Amino acid sequence: MDFKSIIHHKPDKLTFKSLLLLVAVLYIGVYFLTGNLLTQLPTNWFTSWLGGVFSLMDEHGFFNVWSGQSPGFHYFYYLAWKPAQLLSGGEWYFAGVFSLLWYFWSIGALFVSVYFFYKIMEHLAGEQKAIVLGLVYTTLFLTFEWFKVVDSISIAALLGAVYYCLKGSPKIAGVMLGIGAIIKPFGLLMLPVVLRSEFLTLKKKVLFSAASLGSFGVLLLPFVIGNFDIFMSSFRWQSGRPPWETVYALILKMTGQPVPADPFFQDYSGIAQRDWGWTGITPVHSMMTTTVPDYQNWYGAAFMLLAGAAVLALFYFKRIRSEQDLIWGTLFVFLAYFALFYGWSANFFFWLAPFFLICLPVSLSFLLRLLVLIEYPLLYGLYLAHIAPDLVTSVSGLPASLTSALAPLGIGYWVVIVIRTAIFLAIAYLAWKKLATQKLLVPLKSCYREYKAGNRNLSGLLK
Repeated sequence: MDFKSIIHHKPDKLTFKSLLLLVAVLYIGVYFLTGNLLTQLPTNWFTSWLGGVFSLMDEHGFFNVWSGQSPGFHYFYYLAWKPAQLLSGGEWYFAGVFSLLWYFWSIGALFVSVYFFYKIMEHLAGEQKAIVLGLVYTTLFLTFEWFKVVDSISIAALLGAVYYCLKGSPKIAGVMLGIGAIIKPFGLLMLPVVLRSEFLTLKKKVLFSAASLGSFGVLLLPFVIGNFDIFMSSFRWQSGRPPWETVYALILKMTGQPVPADPFFQDYSGIAQRDWGWTGITPVHSMMTTTVPDYQNWYGAAFMLLAGAAVLALFYFKRIRSEQDLIWGTLFVFLAYFALFYGWSANFFFWLAPFFLICLPVSLSFLLRLLVLIEYPLLYGLYLAHIAPDLVTSVSGLPASLTSALAPLGIGYWVVIVIRTAIFLAIAYLAWKKLATQKLLVPLKSCYREYKAGNRNLSGLLK
């Protein structure tokens, strides 16, 4: 290369993958340089709780412990806990090694999910828009501490499933959906949307369904065989736990129903619920080897009936004609789930965020994120300071004096919950209207008429 060519040489194009890698390095680097990675992470309440669950497995056996999470989540016993024991040899720094491995899984999945979102946008709208929305999505995702929950792994699997569906690779898509669903089973809500799609052939839809349900079943089967009662205990605990941060909890508060004192629903923090305003609970370790009874609650039945009716209505009445419709349909089923579910956690917003960004104005995603942040931790903290001032004296970085002065505003906590639910239902209605209507039986009847008329080539109708 001569001097002239060096002068006019253009650097290689900066790709989103390179940009994302740079953000990941900076994000982890800052967390390391502040000391949080080595000092605060090993003593974080979630990793401490997680370690307690895995310690019980060491003592009682892998299949003899439930956690309140889906049983598939327990595979991290072999992906983080056991490798940490091997690497540390049980020395004093074991907790740090375990925390780092868990951080690797959760934060690694976070950036994988961002990359899959970028690839979805690139496929649907081109590279330029994909880069812009990919950066917006990254900004939204970095406003949450992902190593305190397991959702980033399932979200990455869901977005991977969407991407490979759009790419026409149903087996990879199905396996990814199945793997993500063993951690958060509601990921399988994507299945009826894919089955109603018209841009995928019947063969691809069958392959997707078989791969997703097959991988989901195979990974959960060892738990079913190993200890069925404990396998069911996680689901029974989830269905029996008190409602939190939803209109169900507000109804129970307004009707004066007593807060349950069941030992299965005592919180890991050791603080007993005093009011229906308390947010979600984490089970205590002492109960995790005891079989959970089968609870029957009105709110569980109401949720199942309403959400089931919404998903079945989409499957029966709506057509998924295009790739964009697949996004709208997936947004609808998840909105139906989260709007009608009897519990809400701040991390649930991020299951909806990628579909919000694709389908709706970017500003709406930020406004909804702000609304969720106002609800928790700000108004939630003020609400607790109002009803339990002996326990909560300062919240969200506010001094005690300001917290006390603002505590009466905590009633806005319930107002925001109602507003959030109404917004989700409104967007779900918009998604419903975006999809064309055609009853499921119409193409089947057409196939039958064609068959009776002697036409044996029905592949076009069955697409």
